[in-house]
Amino acid sequence: MVPKRTILGWSRPFLTQAVDTLYAQGHSILPGVLDLSHLAVLVPTRQAGRRVKEALAQKAARQDLALFAPAIHLPRDLMGQTRRPGDSPIATQAEMLVSWLAVLREVSPQTYPDLFPVNPQTQGLEWALPLANSLLQLQDHLLEALWGLDAFPVEPNIPPQEWPRWKDLQRLNARWEEHLVSQDRVSPIHAVREYLKAPVPLLDAETLVILGIPDLTPLVEALTQPFLQSEGLEVIIHGPEHAPEAFDDWGRPLPTFWKERPLNLPENLKLCRDPRDLADHILHQVEESLQSQSEVCIGLQTGEFIPSLQHRAKGQPFSFFDPAGTPFKRHPLYSLLQLLGHLLQEARMADVSVLLRHSIGLEWALSRFPDLSSTQLFTLVDTFQQRHLPERLEETRDYRDSPKLLLDLTDQVQSLLEQFEAATNPAAWMAALDQFIQPYWQQLEGEDRDILQSVADALEGTIKAFFSAPGFSAGERVSLICQAMADRPLYPRRASDAIDLLGWLELPWEPAPTLILTELNRESLPTLPQQDPFLPNSVREQMGLASYQSRWIRDRYLLESLLASRVESGAIHLLIPRSDSQGEPLQPSALLLQTDPHHLPTRVKALFGELEPAPPQPPWSAAWKWTPPPLSEAPSSSISVTEFSQYLDCPFRYYLQRVLRMESYDAFKTEWDAMEFGNLAHWVLEEWFQNKTLYRERDPDLLGDALVQLLKKRTTGHYGRSLPLPLIIQMDSLEQRIRAFAQHQVLASQEGWEVIETEWSFPTGKEVFEIDGVSIRGTSDRIERHTHSGVIRILDYKTSDKAVSPADAHFRKWKARDDEDPPPAYARFGEGKDLRIWTNLQLPLYAWGLRQRGETAPIELGYFHLPKAVADTRIQVLDTENTDALIEQALICARGVIERLQQQVFWPPRRFPRHDPFAELFMGGLDQSIDPTNLLLKGGPR
Repeated sequence: MVPKRTILGWSRPFLTQAVDTLYAQGHSILPGVLDLSHLAVLVPTRQAGRRVKEALAQKAARQDLALFAPAIHLPRDLMGQTRRPGDSPIATQAEMLVSWLAVLREVSPQTYPDLFPVNPQTQGLEWALPLANSLLQLQDHLLEALWGLDAFPVEPNIPPQEWPRWKDLQRLNARWEEHLVSQDRVSPIHAVREYLKAPVPLLDAETLVILGIPDLTPLVEALTQPFLQSEGLEVIIHGPEHAPEAFDDWGRPLPTFWKERPLNLPENLKLCRDPRDLADHILHQVEESLQSQSEVCIGLQTGEFIPSLQHRAKGQPFSFFDPAGTPFKRHPLYSLLQLLGHLLQEARMADVSVLLRHSIGLEWALSRFPDLSSTQLFTLVDTFQQRHLPERLEETRDYRDSPKLLLDLTDQVQSLLEQFEAATNPAAWMAALDQFIQPYWQQLEGEDRDILQSVADALEGTIKAFFSAPGFSAGERVSLICQAMADRPLYPRRASDAIDLLGWLELPWEPAPTLILTELNRESLPTLPQQDPFLPNSVREQMGLASYQSRWIRDRYLLESLLASRVESGAIHLLIPRSDSQGEPLQPSALLLQTDPHHLPTRVKALFGELEPAPPQPPWSAAWKWTPPPLSEAPSSSISVTEFSQYLDCPFRYYLQRVLRMESYDAFKTEWDAMEFGNLAHWVLEEWFQNKTLYRERDPDLLGDALVQLLKKRTTGHYGRSLPLPLIIQMDSLEQRIRAFAQHQVLASQEGWEVIETEWSFPTGKEVFEIDGVSIRGTSDRIERHTHSGVIRILDYKTSDKAVSPADAHFRKWKARDDEDPPPAYARFGEGKDLRIWTNLQLPLYAWGLRQRGETAPIELGYFHLPKAVADTRIQVLDTENTDALIEQALICARGVIERLQQQVFWPPRRFPRHDPFAELFMGGLDQSIDPTNLLLKGGPR
């Protein structure tokens, strides 16, 4: 027997004709009442079902009739009704996943050598979960053609070299089936086989109508057999009326008819450069249709171009709506659950910081500490993170200076985690989650609250599956919940003026006269079946599964169906993008090339022709300019020796750093920055000098050991006993540098150099160190005297990875640039080839400070390099014939800088500074980003 087959013809949109056909089967049971409840209608997608219901209701309303509507079902709904009362339920996807995970974690991979030729290092979740998902996908694909792994005829279908692997799969599947039975569940294929032994109608209806399903699977064909036996099965097709040979008995397009059939394309075919151009063309066509009061529908094969379209549509009198919904993985609760899973598996402080910045986590934290603002909360956590770099949550109690408020906060986080860890059933777990998200829930209104409620309802069912199997940690359980829920769609409300953005299978169900088809590209059409590592295309085709060939025929038919339905009335626009959102080139779909040989050159020219030139883009400019605050009335009365280099590098950046106190901030820092690394080294070397026993040590190995112990003691006391990996690496580097210091320090002592002072700061007491009335501050790392010559040497410790000579650090050769003004006269010294530009005054000003104190001995200036490459550790002295002459030159420069600072001159900036900590803030350049009005009121450019 074969079902009754009706081909409606495709001169009009399918939905209109389908509704008329269903309507004609209604019974008038009472005056003004039409009964269609004896029908069950099978449609391909959720959106198709919604459109059929709407169209039936609208048709009844136009005729002033009450309507008993037919039941609308999706093919997947049939599976749930194959079980009889008393039968074990069919396992859900989540339950099947849990069973696979349980089996994979228990089996010995060595017993399945062809399936697992390489034994996994661990059978943890990170190995088992991807494999379990692959096996579930394989079972789903096989089920479509009524195959199962337990009774799969390997030899006729699978290449011989693959037989051993499939035999292993069958043995592994047997263990999985046993596990399901132990949980009082059955697999879908088992349920189907049991049903087919004595099939009965699955739906409470006299007649089943298969409506517009062009790729009905053998599974659905088998499940509908009872309707076929009772002659209550009808297949309705949208197709050419006089070509019954175009489809099989179940409405599937036949290759013999469609494979070589020429496809006529409309004249309205447009090649688009990129997503922006595509969006502009769509908006243009939508506006034209609305102006002519014509409805419009838009087809997007994938969701890639939706963000660009929605962005370009801002400010329009209409909006776009995606009926496919938004996957749960884009909802805030999904990212929150991911964070929760990470914290339950490894309570890292970095994840705690992220949790508190999450919209849901922040509301929870503020509800626990109502007297704190969000800024105070972040400052509390970030300051502690910056100071101690804790890796784990429990380490917050390892430090004596941990603020009580911080400890209270981490206790709250720990208590939250313990609630989830202690939850032994779904109700307790959901109660913990409800308590956590309740403060956020209370802030929501309307649609946002409805969506969150729907998520919570779906979560509850998923959680039950993962509590049914033991062996998962609390963190693993949350990770599994996230994985199972990630792609579950959430459906926001649809605005009354919204235009639907339809997927490929939804387009036949839209009757709008204006049709805009996009993404007709080889990358997205035909819509290929999901890839499966166990099922290559050749095997799929042989077994009757969805394959490249079957999808080609299906989509070829659907494309012509869409085009044919608007030929007599309506308009069709084909928009073909030539690049995707990443700039990667796209090619037109090969379906569009299906024409007779005579017209093929014209078709190729139309599809691969030259694009219209892009309209000229205006040059980039900042959306707004930042105006720095007005300058204070009183210039600074003091300056440190290190500040001169910042002003010499760029006056404006000096202003940002020293006047406005701006600095970059890393809330998730896990390692020392350059300053912290250097400060720790300086502290150790200061302790070495202050400890006279260590200072007199002349064995470099013993000295190195002692200094390393000092370093470890300091680090443990400040950063805890359990250091994160980045700090361990930095510690190792610093230890090597300190041991190299010990070697060179002993050599310096043998050469007659005696350290007389470290960390010498000026001014101190009643001393006055002023230049033009401005106090000069400085702290020198080390001052030493040669025991024989009496020469004084001022050294600065340098722990930068690469050693920079004192000369290169303090001045540079002048290289004229056309795009930058020459430096001011006070910053230059020397003449001709010896002309130099000051970049740093630090060492000369230290020497000036010693002279101010009364030191008369000759002075040398230099660096004690402690670089990453310990072989480069050395003391390097500034090569100058006359230090006092260099001091005088430095003072000229210092007076010039001080004069400008007193006049508050911070503009213009230097175009090419040596160091730019604010580069990421002013990407368009300072001229484009800054309004210097307030900076010019006092100083102005000089």
